[in-house]
Amino acid sequence: MATHRIALAATLWTTFAIGGVACATSEVTPDEPDVPTDGAPPVSADATGDRTKPPGDTSVVDTAVPPKDSQPDTRDSAIPTDAPPDVGADAGVTPYPGDPFDPLAPKEGAACPPGTPPNALLERRCGKCGTQKAFCEAGNIVGTYGPCLGEKTLANSCLPAAREILVCGLCGAQIRRCDAACTWVEGACTGEVASGCIAGEVKHIEGLCADPNEVRRQECSNVCTPGPASPCGPQQADNLIASQVAGTTVSALFNTSGTTRTLQRLVAGACPTTLSTATSFHYTRVVNPGADSVNVTLTNVVPPGATKLDVIMGCYLGATDIPAPANRTACNAQVLDTPEALTFNVAAGGSAIVYTGAVAANKAGRLKLELKTNFVGAEPPPALDHDVVLSENPGETVTEPVSFVTTQTSLRLSVGTCPRTLLTTLTPHRYIRVTNPSVEPLVVDLSLATGFNTTLAAYRGLAAPPISTERNACVGPVNDACGTAVAGADSCLSNFAMAPGESVYLLAQATANTAGSTTFSATTK
Repeated sequence: MATHRIALAATLWTTFAIGGVACATSEVTPDEPDVPTDGAPPVSADATGDRTKPPGDTSVVDTAVPPKDSQPDTRDSAIPTDAPPDVGADAGVTPYPGDPFDPLAPKEGAACPPGTPPNALLERRCGKCGTQKAFCEAGNIVGTYGPCLGEKTLANSCLPAAREILVCGLCGAQIRRCDAACTWVEGACTGEVASGCIAGEVKHIEGLCADPNEVRRQECSNVCTPGPASPCGPQQADNLIASQVAGTTVSALFNTSGTTRTLQRLVAGACPTTLSTATSFHYTRVVNPGADSVNVTLTNVVPPGATKLDVIMGCYLGATDIPAPANRTACNAQVLDTPEALTFNVAAGGSAIVYTGAVAANKAGRLKLELKTNFVGAEPPPALDHDVVLSENPGETVTEPVSFVTTQTSLRLSVGTCPRTLLTTLTPHRYIRVTNPSVEPLVVDLSLATGFNTTLAAYRGLAAPPISTERNACVGPVNDACGTAVAGADSCLSNFAMAPGESVYLLAQATANTAGSTTFSATTK
């Protein structure tokens, strides 16, 4: 069940053995939280359905404040981690971010534990199940601890003793605790609204109007109860407001039309396009209220309590309303099936209409759309991943290991003579700068080794890796299969001429959306 982080609360304390000595915990009295007086659990911005704000509480809890060391904890530490939560206003839940280190481990400058021999090594738990070490120094005093090493780095890792309250289900509440293994353990979701709805979910309800093509729009309130329905009328696009902060994601819950009120589906590929089978649909109006243009990515993700629909997405830049039937094929850029995401610019104060249509004719259901603001204003150049300086000596090769990850992707360049078009597939990429340090021109073979399927393209005359509007403007070919031109190469640019002191940028790209490693080679000829 989907949850949203909204607050932190106190948790049970855990006993740790440090340096062979069993330690109880010490009392901590965190600040009191802002607790609603009506007993209802607080609701995150994302759960309210208010899509005019960035989702989530952006406040940060300082986890670096160590707990007090005064006396042992007298609270009941036997509360099971799966106990049902009681989060009413009088429940006594207090925020606690977790222990940055074992609170009763030997402390720097304190006496070493009884029985510790001189110069013995002491250890204490720190961070997310890491370890710090110190010596029992002269005078039986604990020395300075070293750095915290070996912390857990998984997404579900946490500081021991932390506790959070989460919104779950239909405005319910759930407490999760961080256990001694630095892993979140979630309790049951309680207090859900009976016969409620998901906060913020939008439906266009059919079958209530004399005209079967008309609908009544209804939105679920932020307390998970159905809101008033609009009068009958044609379906309008639902707004999704782009954040003005780069890297921020906002989201909303919608529903497609039913399987009888359908539109012919757009065909995947370059725009303008053609139409195919009639399927259920939804239209989203992406609005940029800011004074600068924004670049955004709209993605179809798994909705709460439902299976993600297989959809196709297309965009109408600058549009303010659903396109007329005669204009539906006049989309911009690409209609995408895989991935189910579109990246586009929205002008300052402008909007774009996004069509989302089910692939299958008999499928309809819930959509969760996430809108990420990639950048505001002018597009920044991509980061440079590798910097290679050529050898000036004929026959010498410079190599560089290259690893591809699925968190750094872009639409793949089509293979052939530059300039090229973009395919509809997102694949991992890396940018490599190759520099000729010589005062003479050089001819080189540039290649990526076999073992991982790649393409290679080059860009001249740029001060940085190409931005999105420059990615088509490569030089020479986009190579996928090197053949015999360079021994042991999967993709290559053979006999590539470089002027004295020239730098070129190479786009090394995987042919499929999979991670992997290879070796880049530059051989001077």
